[in-house]
Amino acid sequence: LEFRRVLFRSNGNVVFVPYQSANIGMFNPVSYTYSNIATVATASSTLFSGGVLGPNGNVIFAPASSGNVGVFSPSTSVFTNVGPLGLVSTAFSGAVLLPTGNVVFAPASSANIGMYNVYSMTASTAYINIGPVTPTGFSGAVLAPNGNVVFVPSTGTQVGLYNPTILSASGYSTLQIATPANGFQGGVLSSTGNVIFAPYAGANVGLYDPTLRTYTNVYQSASGSTKFSGATLLPDGRVVLCPYGSTNVGIVNTLVPAGPEFCLAPYFNKY
Repeated sequence: LEFRRVLFRSNGNVVFVPYQSANIGMFNPVSYTYSNIATVATASSTLFSGGVLGPNGNVIFAPASSGNVGVFSPSTSVFTNVGPLGLVSTAFSGAVLLPTGNVVFAPASSANIGMYNVYSMTASTAYINIGPVTPTGFSGAVLAPNGNVVFVPSTGTQVGLYNPTILSASGYSTLQIATPANGFQGGVLSSTGNVIFAPYAGANVGLYDPTLRTYTNVYQSASGSTKFSGATLLPDGRVVLCPYGSTNVGIVNTLVPAGPEFCLAPYFNKY
């Protein structure tokens, strides 16, 4: 794999976050043309894993094995490494934009939640570690209607919950669930206000209710150990699961329509 995790719209184009690629990918959905732009580094196993479109127009890449936060300007095609941050390998997996303009990174192997201020390009003022928190092992972050960030369980068996108004470990809590290792990868806020987890090795789609703070297994998914990775919401209320090892696209129908503005909002249109 060269690109993984997130697709973002900026200036009408789609930006591919480099996972194993040494370049950022850009796709023009009008002309159907693709370009490799902005060399980021020598390709490694996991450079960046997830990202978001910031309110300043830059795309923020979540550092995996990269020791830096990646910042890409689609208007100038300039890429900048913000760091180094002294992170562990495969530190984060997934990101979410807050209404404040800050970005929260979901901890994969990191012992801390990462928070980045999109308006700063200096590591000492732009980035903070929040924690330590345990367990980690998350793959994806979703902003809930109550303002909290929901971390999608991947290698662990707990949903992670973080109140971003609290810049310490006391804002973090977990909800124990029964799911196999590598259960989910990525999630999305549905039009019902629930968070849908995309099943990776799990046998079911996961559903988390931020209001009741409850988890439910719903909709038995296809067989296989690497089924889906990531999800997105359509205006008619359907959630599309992106196939990873599956030979099919997964569809979860919530039966509750959502406006196009909600579906395309940068707070939710991400992985």
